[in-house]
Amino acid sequence: MVSQISVELRDSTSPSAAGRANAQTPRRQDVESRGLVSWSGTRSPNGSMVLAGQVDSFTVRSSFDQQLAPLPTPPPLLLLDARVDSTTVRVVTRPVLDNECDRPEAAAAALAAEVLVRIPDGVVRGSSWRDSSVTVSCRAGVPMTLVSRMLTTLVGVESTQLRLERRAEVQVTGTGGSAFRAFDVRGQGQTTQELMVDAASGLLRRLEGRSELTLTTSERVPQQAPRMQTAVQRGTLRIEWRP
Repeated sequence: MVSQISVELRDSTSPSAAGRANAQTPRRQDVESRGLVSWSGTRSPNGSMVLAGQVDSFTVRSSFDQQLAPLPTPPPLLLLDARVDSTTVRVVTRPVLDNECDRPEAAAAALAAEVLVRIPDGVVRGSSWRDSSVTVSCRAGVPMTLVSRMLTTLVGVESTQLRLERRAEVQVTGTGGSAFRAFDVRGQGQTTQELMVDAASGLLRRLEGRSELTLTTSERVPQQAPRMQTAVQRGTLRIEWRP
């Protein structure tokens, strides 16, 4: 699976006119994540799937001025446990992470979770259902809460696969720092995805998606004008099953 994100950043000092006049030209940063994920499991008598998985490889590269540089990567092997049924999808690392802030293991686990899809009981072509999730991530050490509200529609039924469309609205909030340097983060965005899911196992066979998220970070230092930074993050996600 491959996740590619392009981020454009703009800094300014607000609310002074000098800050507005000195607003910088947007800077661009590209981030590419690649992972190889394996899942295996059994279906329990109540219909849920109990899975054990692992991230066999996970790399992240970032670019400033088009110079790609490697970022910290998790251990060579990341173990996962998951349960998927008609109502929930749950993925945890093994052992559970004590602190997920700025941890590459958390990013790898989140990418692995994209492979698992919840299909409600009794759906037919044209059926839609809603999901929501709350996750915690970090940006430069600032804890952020991401709330996603998703609408999934079954748009096609083939012999062995289901074709789905998913749209999601994302809201982000976060605060951090200290009394001497405080940060506040607010953001919102949306994603669209097309998925092909194995009808028997419920596991993903292919996914293509696009996303856009706008984040505004306010930095406040005593006796100084607030500094604002806006980041427009545009991403693509591609997942393919390898037999």
